[in-house]
Amino acid sequence: MRALLERLLPEAVRGLREAGVDGNEAETILDPLRQRVARGVTGASWQRDHLDELRRHMSRREALEAMLALYQECADSGRPLHLWPTPAD
Repeated sequence: MRALLERLLPEAVRGLREAGVDGNEAETILDPLRQRVARGVTGASWQRDHLDELRRHMSRREALEAMLALYQECADSGRPLHLWPTPAD
């Protein structure tokens, strides 16, 4: 992941700039990805972490339903994944 932050994301910024995207806009576009990498979170890991926590208190079916409801709520909020609540929140 370190390579992604140190090498590939700057390359992506350069590519966007070369394509005519303003430097600040390029940074804005890539910031959610940068934050996800920094936090080590993906959609799959978010789901897995929440499901694991919910399974401590309910059946698998109930946990899946609860996780999916929270996932949908977060997705509908428009907030990027790196700002979604974690089980520790």
